[in-house]
Amino acid sequence: MLKRKRRELENLSGKKSKPI
Repeated sequence: MLKRKRRELENLSGKKSKPI
C-alpha cells in the first residue's frame, strides 16, 4: 500500500517537473 502511494507521488512530481 505504501509503495502504491509513493508511486503516485513520484508520478505527480514528475508531471509537475516535466509538464509536457
